[in-house]
Amino acid sequence: MRKNHQIKTYDLEPVAKTSEASQEQYSSVSVDNSNEELEKKEEIIKRYNEEVAYEHEHAINSNPFMFRVNKSEKCNVHSIEDFRVKVKRKETRTLKEVLRTEEFRLSKRKKIIINAIKAWIKDFKENKSKVILKVSDVKEAVKPNDIEKIKVGAYIFLPLGLAVLIICYFGLTKLWSITKDFTLFGKEMHLNFEAARQVAFSSKWVNIVAVVGLYIAIASMLFIGLYHAICHEFTSYTKTHASLNEKLTNKVNSDFAKKSKKTLKYYQKALRKKECKLDPLPIEDTGITDVDFSDIEALSDAYTHKMAKMKGRKTFLYITKFILFKGTYLCASGVWGYVSFEIIWGLFGGGI
Repeated sequence: MRKNHQIKTYDLEPVAKTSEASQEQYSSVSVDNSNEELEKKEEIIKRYNEEVAYEHEHAINSNPFMFRVNKSEKCNVHSIEDFRVKVKRKETRTLKEVLRTEEFRLSKRKKIIINAIKAWIKDFKENKSKVILKVSDVKEAVKPNDIEKIKVGAYIFLPLGLAVLIICYFGLTKLWSITKDFTLFGKEMHLNFEAARQVAFSSKWVNIVAVVGLYIAIASMLFIGLYHAICHEFTSYTKTHASLNEKLTNKVNSDFAKKSKKTLKYYQKALRKKECKLDPLPIEDTGITDVDFSDIEALSDAYTHKMAKMKGRKTFLYITKFILFKGTYLCASGVWGYVSFEIIWGLFGGGI
């Protein structure tokens, strides 16, 4: 008998339901992500607009003669007419509103605008005086006195001391032997010196003093070159800073003089008639394009830092110079004095 085989059937509906559910979940996640990105972009744009609004408000309430032209795009300021002027005790309007509307009579416009420009000019001059005075006080406070030049005597006695130490330590027999052919007492002097030198250098402390003196004397000769280099750097930097500071100050003064004069004349002309037909004066014609007070202050800060380092170097130079120069003199004097004592003792005391 044949066995009955049952055919198995599979339900595909749950799989379809699962795929539909996953698609719905994916679409909901993608929508959420796009919403988050959109919110982030909106937040960034909002912050940027708030920053621009803040910069703009801060700029238009400042002095147009002290405004940096390179900030015009960021601050959304393109003309002096974007700046606010005082119309009443506690009320301000933009210069454009005062000049190009009929809210104010012509005489009132003249008074408001000309007084505002003169006030800006006065404010600029006061700030300039404060900066220059501050820079001058700082320079005077930090400027060290000129570094003392090495005296002429040092150029004579240092090489002489080095020569004495070399002759006493190394003997230079050939050099002294030449004297016996040219002087009456040359032979005796040569013999006495060599004998005295040998006796003197038989003492350990004389050898030590001579060796230390040689090193100090050589170091002193090298130190003179370093000393001159630092003196030259100090003098050169001081002159360069003074020249550059004068150049920047003159640049600020000349630019301001031209722009303030042009601005005042321009709006005096614009206020001759009731209806102003002149274009707004661009911010480039009033604002700062090259050098301003911050550049002068930055130069002053650099000078202060440099002079502080120079003061430390100056102290190091003076202490080192004192040790090296005095050490050379003392060592050379001590060795030569002791050798001379042995020579005299040998001649008159019978020691040699």
